[in-house]
Formats: sequence, structure tokens, C-alpha cells
Amino acid sequence: MKTILFLSFLITGFSLDQSQALSVISTTSSTATTNISTLPLQYKVQVNGLVCDFCARALEKVFGREKAVESIKVDLNSKHIVLNLKPNQQIAESRIKKLITDSGYHFVKMETLHGKP
Repeated sequence: MKTILFLSFLITGFSLDQSQALSVISTTSSTATTNISTLPLQYKVQVNGLVCDFCARALEKVFGREKAVESIKVDLNSKHIVLNLKPNQQIAESRIKKLITDSGYHFVKMETLHGKP
């Protein structure tokens, strides 16, 4: 990668020495890392007890009140919900579990689909 970037500068007519090219590579790499780590969080939660559209609407209403939640998608066939959080927002797994159980459903497990908790 370093050689390819260095050669691309030479081919396009830019004159960079190796340390300048490495500086460009380093800056580009750290920017890409920052962008990936700032992706909004997305959680996939398995919930038992979801059987009808009324169940889906109930959880949509409950999670819709949460400040950190951007949107929720309920899949009745797979018994999963996907929570999309707003940028730079978090919600604890214990809070998600409480909201689900207080609504009369059973929290099974949760996984992060992208973003960093």
C-alpha cells in the first residue's frame, strides 16, 4: 500500500520523498479509522414473545421515547429488533433489557452490528 501510494504521487507528477508520502499515508489512515469509529451504533436484539403487529408497535413506541434511539425495526419472523442509535449516542444493554421486559417480552441476547459501544 505504501509503495503504491508513493508511486502514484510520482506518476502524477508530484515530487514527494518517502517521509512525505508516509505522512500522507498516516494522515489518511487515521482519518479513515476515525470515520469508522464514529459510525452510529446499531444493535440487533433477540426478543421472545413477539407474535403480532401489535407487539411490534408496542416496542416501537417504547424505544421511540428513548433519546438515543434514531429508529427501530421489528422483524416478527426472526423475533429480532434492530435499534439504530443517533450519532454519538449510547444506550446500555441493561436499559434495553429493562425496556423489553417491562413491556412484557423476554430479552434473549443482543449483539452490536456496527459502531463502537
